[in-house]
Amino acid sequence: MSLNVGDTFKVKYHTNPTNPVNPTPRFEALNPDIATIDSNGLITAKSKGVANFVMYDVGGYMTAGFYVFVN
Repeated sequence: MSLNVGDTFKVKYHTNPTNPVNPTPRFEALNPDIATIDSNGLITAKSKGVANFVMYDVGGYMTAGFYVFVN
């Protein structure tokens, strides 16, 4: 996926089971100078490069890793 500087994108995810006690994952931006991600999964592109992100489940286990190209 690619974004332009200043663009935003909302990450879509699903929880399992469908009604967990705490369904909200935690997100982490590994290159926050290139792009950030808030607690709701909204990515904001800040500068050109490749931004890496990690999503953790409520137990703290990494459940997904993904990246975004910023033009």
